[in-house]
Order: sequence, then C-alpha cells, then structure tokens
Amino acid sequence: MLVTAAALVALFLGPPLSGIRLGASASTPTAANLRAAPNPRATATFLPANAGAMRNGSPFRRPRPLPRPPRRRVPITRRGVRLAAAALLATAVALYVGTAVGTTVTGGAAWPANWQIAACDIGQGDAVVVHDQDTHALIDVGPDPALLTVCLHRLGIQSIDLLVLTHYDLDHVGGLDAVLGHVGIVLMGPPEDSRDAAMAGRLTAAGADVRQARQGDTGVLGGLAWNVLWPQQGTALRGNDASVTVQFTGSIRSLFLGDLGEDAQRMVMSANQLEGEDVVKVAHHGSADQSEDFYQAITAKVGLISVGMNNRYGHPTDRLLSILARAHTEAYRTDLLGMIVLAPSPDGIVVWSDGQARVEKKK
Repeated sequence: MLVTAAALVALFLGPPLSGIRLGASASTPTAANLRAAPNPRATATFLPANAGAMRNGSPFRRPRPLPRPPRRRVPITRRGVRLAAAALLATAVALYVGTAVGTTVTGGAAWPANWQIAACDIGQGDAVVVHDQDTHALIDVGPDPALLTVCLHRLGIQSIDLLVLTHYDLDHVGGLDAVLGHVGIVLMGPPEDSRDAAMAGRLTAAGADVRQARQGDTGVLGGLAWNVLWPQQGTALRGNDASVTVQFTGSIRSLFLGDLGEDAQRMVMSANQLEGEDVVKVAHHGSADQSEDFYQAITAKVGLISVGMNNRYGHPTDRLLSILARAHTEAYRTDLLGMIVLAPSPDGIVVWSDGQARVEKKK
C-alpha cells in the first residue's frame, strides 16, 4: 500500500476516524450528500396541551446561526507522522479484513446522510440531537459548552429549533451557553429554586420562546411529531423524577427519559400507552434506579446510554445492562463508542459511531 505525504497530513490534521456500515444495506456517502445547508425558511410547530389541533400551532422562524468552534493548530512532528502512518495502515488492514469477513470495523468517511438521532460525546451528561428536514431538537446540553459546541459543529448544526431541558442538574444544563441566543422554542421542567427560574429568564432574554412542559404538549419537527409524556400539569415532583419525558414519532420512534428513577418510570408507564419504541435514551446514564417492567413494556431495539468514561458513579450499572439484555434492547454507550448516530433504513436502524457501526435488524 502506497502512503502519500498528503494522506498522512490529512489523517493527522483531520477529524477522528468515523464509523461505517457494512452489509446488504450499506451505502457510501458522497461529498454531495453528507450534510445539506440549513434551510433558513424551515419552521417547527408547538402546540400546548390545551391548544386544540396540532395543525393550528404557530410556526416560528429559525434563530441566528451558532458560531463555529475555534480552530486549534496541531504541530506536525516526525513522531506524529509515524503515528499517523501506523494508524492509516492499521485502518486499511481493518477495512480489508472487515469487508472480507463481514465484521463490524472502525473507520469510514461519515455518518448516514439521513441520520435522525445523534448522542453527543460530552462525558458524564446528556446532549442528544434529533434531526429531520433541516430542523433540529436538542434534548439537554451536557455539562460543558465547549464539548457541546464541538459536537454541534461536527453535525453541521447552525441553530436549534426545539430545546428540551429535562431538569436542572449540571450534567444536563451546564452547556447552555453553547446554544444561548440560537434557540427557537424551549421546553423546561418545573424549577426547584430561583436559580432554575433564572435560567428561563436568560433564555427568554436571548430570544427563545420558553414553555413549561407538561403531559399532552405536542408539536412537529420537520416530518416528525413529538409528544410530552411527563411531567403532569401541577405536579409536586421536582428534580430527576420530574424530568421532561418526550417521545418522537416518524421513521424512528424514540423516547427520551432524562434522569427518571424507577418510581417515576412506573408513573410514566401508568399515565401513558407505551409500546413499540425503536430507541430509548436510557434514564440517568444507566444508574441502578430503573424499572424493568418499563423497559419490557417499551420493547426498544436500541438503548442509548450517555455516560462518561470511568465515571465515579459506576454508570452504567450491571443491573441496568441486565435489564436491557432481558428486554432485548441493545446498549450503545458513549463512553465506549464516542458520538453515536442513528438513521432509519429498510433493514432497521443504522447505528454509526466513532467506535463501530452496525445495523440493528427489525424485530
């Protein structure tokens, strides 16, 4: 194999290796279909629980674009070039072997162009994007604005049409400055104190339309419909158990649980008809405080676990992983895989990541 100097420099200075999808449904994205430019006329619609039919919701125009993250120069050294050459050789071998025997490998050019869900690699916290027709929802913003900015830039996202802040723990709201001033509608859970309430004031001052989320709120995001399942209006719950729980339906059915604990999961299950989900964002980073009945009821194919590597909480726990296994839900973890991107396909759900890629077949 011939390794050119240009290839080495491109590898050394370029982005991290991406995952590819192998098998009958695999396709190779081209430069033309990796990411279309955002449509400045795109709109999203929100409908409160008591506002009548969804088609009567009022559209809003997209907020101003997000800034690009700062570029960081990387010095080229002889050792760096040697490491890049070794990495290129290893990747080429892996791709050859993987293609020959049909295994899952690391490497490739880009995530699927029709991606619908992306779990950002932001450490111990949550920041998950839902995408359709050049509109974007963001469920929580993680602990660090810098990490979130990098993720959104990688995905080519210039603004957020719908922001859901499930609750007010730092690992879910600490990255807010990355999107402040670039958000259309915000759904927030019930505040616990004056600092939580002040966050709503900051978002409003920056131009967002801030709503207190409650069960029955609905809306659309591109061609997807979304529905708030929790909390109920007038709830006395606060914190994790009042996490805004939102469901998206379309080519992929997905459910986002915030940090709901076992008791709250049972309450959500009692208050809603839950079945046939494709994807679940696992509650509370995979803590042990989970309802097995809940996960058995939703029958999700894919369980996204947004969690930091070697975190001090022991997340995800063996109990949660066992619950997912018994529910036949495949666990995908950001601590092991980096950013995880999901896309619909005729065969099921394409799961791409920095660490691997595969197709979860339809049940």
